[in-house]
Amino acid sequence: MPLAWHQVPTDTAGPRQVAAAGVMVNQQDPLLDFPASVSFTPYAFFRNISATPKTLHFVVYYMDGRTVKSLPLANLALQPGEAKPVAIGNLMASQPQVEAINLAYSYDGYWNDILAGIGSTDQTGNYVFPVVPSAAYKGGARTSHYWLAAGGFDTMYTLWNPEPDAQELLVTLKYGANGTTYKLPLTLESHASAMIDIGELIRTRQLDQNGNILPVDVTQGSMVVSSPANVPEDAVDVVVGMGIYNPTKATCGGGCQVCNGYVSMSVDPGSGYFWVAGTQQFAFRYTDNLGWQYDVSRWSTWGTDASGVAGVQTAGQPNPGLASGVGVGTAHVWVGDPDPVPVNTGGMCMSGMQQFCPMLLINASAPVTVAAPCDLTIGSPANGQVFDLGGATYNQATIPLNATSACSGSVSWAFNWSYTLINGGAVFTSSSSTSTTAQQNIQQNTNYTAPPGNGGMASVSVSATLGGVPLAQFLAAYVDGTTIPNAAIVSGLTRLYSGGATPTLLVGIAFSESSCTSAYNRTYQVLGAWPLESASGAYVGMMQVQSISEATLFDWTANAQAGYGIFQAWLAPATSYSQQEHAQYPQLPLLSAAQLEDDALWLYAGFGGSGHYYLPNSSGTGWVVTSASQSGVSYVAKVRAHASLSCN
Repeated sequence: MPLAWHQVPTDTAGPRQVAAAGVMVNQQDPLLDFPASVSFTPYAFFRNISATPKTLHFVVYYMDGRTVKSLPLANLALQPGEAKPVAIGNLMASQPQVEAINLAYSYDGYWNDILAGIGSTDQTGNYVFPVVPSAAYKGGARTSHYWLAAGGFDTMYTLWNPEPDAQELLVTLKYGANGTTYKLPLTLESHASAMIDIGELIRTRQLDQNGNILPVDVTQGSMVVSSPANVPEDAVDVVVGMGIYNPTKATCGGGCQVCNGYVSMSVDPGSGYFWVAGTQQFAFRYTDNLGWQYDVSRWSTWGTDASGVAGVQTAGQPNPGLASGVGVGTAHVWVGDPDPVPVNTGGMCMSGMQQFCPMLLINASAPVTVAAPCDLTIGSPANGQVFDLGGATYNQATIPLNATSACSGSVSWAFNWSYTLINGGAVFTSSSSTSTTAQQNIQQNTNYTAPPGNGGMASVSVSATLGGVPLAQFLAAYVDGTTIPNAAIVSGLTRLYSGGATPTLLVGIAFSESSCTSAYNRTYQVLGAWPLESASGAYVGMMQVQSISEATLFDWTANAQAGYGIFQAWLAPATSYSQQEHAQYPQLPLLSAAQLEDDALWLYAGFGGSGHYYLPNSSGTGWVVTSASQSGVSYVAKVRAHASLSCN
């Protein structure tokens, strides 16, 4: 008889059926590797560990080939604390073809009222194979945490169906570090049983339902017996008996089977706050003993205890669990799964009987508060408002943002920038965003500084979720250019070309190209200072560059950088030209740094089709200014003049 203690009942007293599955009798299949001389005799002892008398009713079920047969046994009356055997030793002696029996017994009481010692032994007493009985009930999947098939050991399972109807089951073996699965579908007729030998599955390379085999190097793993879909709502009633045995060393041990079932549940979020006409989505989930979480929101029944405050969609509607505000006040959103789910009662594996998980209905609730409706008011920017570029370098706009609400929450501001050239038709776009907090009943301004070069029309999208309701407003704001002080222009351009022969040369280019102007007043949807364009729209900004982008349109420093890059690029062909002419006329000096600037200016302005600014004289001993284009010569002179006069 095993050692155990009487646990405090967690269930309600009633009819109970318990069974020991796979008790070996007679000689065994040679494939199990027991010595031919070994024949098994079953034994069964029972003790009443409750405080009331019990009467046990017995039936032995066994498989004769593919046919289920049964033998009723005499009842056994047990007083509190009394122990008695049941004579089953010779039960199958006249039927040597039978190799195992399933001993089922029933009584009225609690699951753990009866302590049983059931198993079989051989004639020498060397082989003793105990079988731990299990509760027969409809509940969650049964799990065996460990099987072994290595070092002379093998694991044998017996699955018995206690139900009056056939059951479709799925046996899933898991093994390896990644939990690789091997799945065998199994049909058990009423009161039928089947044996699963892990070692035999490996040796015979039996295919599972997915065409997989158990690899020969697999040594250990676990087993789950479930419904074919393996979902908690599909209850199963199966008794699992097992033994890990070594037929050579005559050793055998059982294992612990537990049932998978719910251990905790939650409504998420645990409480709700939204406003009249607002909504909040709730979810109903439970977690089983293996840590798996199941979301049963969609088929659960939802409701509230105050329909004048809040309503909620239930199963069969588009969004089960979606609560909506009806009136100001407090309420509870409640939810229940209409299908019973297995509940893990927290029982322990003990020698007398395996753990059980009954099927119960589960439900939960969450408090909600419904508040007065929220609003979202945009104080700034005003629709159509124009903001000038500014900042330390006059290339960034600062836009005051103001959002207020009766509720607190995060407000997102998205700026989609666009600008279309007046003369060229080209469209330039970009986007930027920020977020602020709508202060409850407080006016607060936040300055948003757009990225350098953002300009034109900003389609502003203002969105927030306040009180569980998404709100959005849309408006248009504009960022145009500004008048840049001469000192800032001279300083910035001189800094760009500080290493040149004439550091202020870019100032002269800016004056010659645009009179040091990056924008001028005109109408682009609204009146403002919009980027300077050439008549064809091919050149823009202070330096009239052809490299057009949003940055060179609205950021004068980017435009100046682009112009500087173009000028620098023309210094290279000017230098190459000077060297080529010097190679042809050895007496001809190389162009000086200032002369190279003049030639680069000539090329920058687009007069390269007329040759170069400087030509060798007739004797090849000096340079003279070309007469090929008076306009080009005048352009170079103008740049030179204003390089010293600045932008005045």
